[in-house]
Amino acid sequence: MLRGFANSDGRLTVIHLRPGPGVERNKHPRRVGRVDRLNSWEREDGTFDDGLERVPMNRLDNVGAVGLRDMIDFAAAVEPAGQLRLLDRDWEDRVPLTMYVAGLMVRGPTLREKLDDRALPSLIEHMRAGLLRAVEEERATEENVRPLLLAFDRPGMVRLDPPRNRHQAVLLDLIQTVTAAIGTTHIVATRRLDHPLLTGSEPVVVFDKFDLTGGSTCGDLLAAADPPVALWDERETMLARVTEILSTTAGLAWAADRHTVGLFVNPETAEGGKLAYAFSEISSEGLAGLLNIQVAARSTWIAGRAGDPLLEALASAAHAAASKVAY
Repeated sequence: MLRGFANSDGRLTVIHLRPGPGVERNKHPRRVGRVDRLNSWEREDGTFDDGLERVPMNRLDNVGAVGLRDMIDFAAAVEPAGQLRLLDRDWEDRVPLTMYVAGLMVRGPTLREKLDDRALPSLIEHMRAGLLRAVEEERATEENVRPLLLAFDRPGMVRLDPPRNRHQAVLLDLIQTVTAAIGTTHIVATRRLDHPLLTGSEPVVVFDKFDLTGGSTCGDLLAAADPPVALWDERETMLARVTEILSTTAGLAWAADRHTVGLFVNPETAEGGKLAYAFSEISSEGLAGLLNIQVAARSTWIAGRAGDPLLEALASAAHAAASKVAY
């Protein structure tokens, strides 16, 4: 996908936004956003097994590339040019594209960090609610549960020791769950723009409802839900919560290449209809700017073609910020 945002020589300009500012130019797509051993299984002896990345993840990328190219070609052939159109494909034929987008949503490190950060607080909330319910139902007394409730309020009194390889163990199930959640409830539309798009570490903008400025990452949405997705819960319960949250969203959007927008929209909700209408009626420049700002606001890095006005503006700001830090 990154090749669709590169210069004519196949290279990218990358702006690092977090945790510290920085600019890299002439980067090969394979070197952008690389996180070594992200999907490797760590063995007991400290060595790593890369089978998850080499086989199923590699297959997902290869199959997804076909679906992605099909959507880009479809958008380019729309007449009149620049109109939003539903992707004219059967549900089964959209599966490779849907799986690919699901992978973009959940296979990066940011989602893992968001869910990890919420794991212990959500567990404490769950246990506190259980104790209070027990008192209310007269299965326990306030005197008996008070020491535990006080412990919940003291930092460090409750620990959660997550198992090793927990993210790798659930990754395939998570991709399949997200694929089914959006693939069976959302329809796919696409639009070719005259104005350039950027991509980033969080390329998919999820709209929980119709609010063009209120998009979020998948990780933010799952972690902020009430109740949030709980990594400590049983796998099936956790995945069911993911389905519940994502299947009811208004839609999600991402830049498939430098000029092609992909949109999954929920046709069963008024919020989804409003989102589709907005993506159809907003100007090319406005839609590109909207998505670029949303991706930049939520990504640790963004990438695009050298000379892109927004990219160069951010590069100048990153250079200035880095110079102040160095000084």
